[in-house]
Amino acid sequence: MTRVHGAKNPHPLMVTKRVAIPSSRQPKDYLLCNECEQLFCRNGEDYAMRQVHNGKNFPLLETIRRSLPIERGADSETYALAAIPSLDTAALAYYAVSVFWRASVHVWRLGDSNTISIDLGPYEELIRQYLLGQCAFPDTVALGMFVGTDSSSQNSLSPPTAGDRRMFGCIIYHFNARGLSFLLFVGKQMPEYFRLGCFVKSEYKLVVATSLEYKLQEALSRLFKTHTKPFQLPRRF
Repeated sequence: MTRVHGAKNPHPLMVTKRVAIPSSRQPKDYLLCNECEQLFCRNGEDYAMRQVHNGKNFPLLETIRRSLPIERGADSETYALAAIPSLDTAALAYYAVSVFWRASVHVWRLGDSNTISIDLGPYEELIRQYLLGQCAFPDTVALGMFVGTDSSSQNSLSPPTAGDRRMFGCIIYHFNARGLSFLLFVGKQMPEYFRLGCFVKSEYKLVVATSLEYKLQEALSRLFKTHTKPFQLPRRF
């Protein structure tokens, strides 16, 4: 979905701490058994990938915009996905949590020097048990979800990364998958409203639809600062 089909160079732009090049390389490794891989696909991944921006349509955004938002802001709208029967919110949540867990349980390599990994600490095992259906979603973890209304977030992917722990008394992890943006809040000191609004456990399953372009620009700016040579984004990006 992220390739530009028919273009002379169809590959998406891959940006790391060292380079920015057109490439379709993906981090992959031998890690899980087939049973667990199929569990992830069946419980969330297959469904979530049918909801992202696919290059022409954005099924999830189109679905929620056919309903009334419960709140409108200057540049955002908040929707209660629980009120939209056609959406499988459990699958969306399961997909997001599984991606965060996979980024924690293994160091994923992209080339010789680039790695993708986060540290969920003692919560990694609790999340593993949740993914296997052995326990409820832990109270010390909360999931938030945004839907990007801008073309930049809808046409890009970013792996799970960790934010600043000092901001809310907990660690915040984030990843974006073609317009679906997820935040994972981890820690005993997280604000209570994070727990109450957790997309996994809350009654309303709230999501915010808004432009996420500035977040992508911030992330790219941080990466470009580590490059030894200046780089200019292609027009189509």
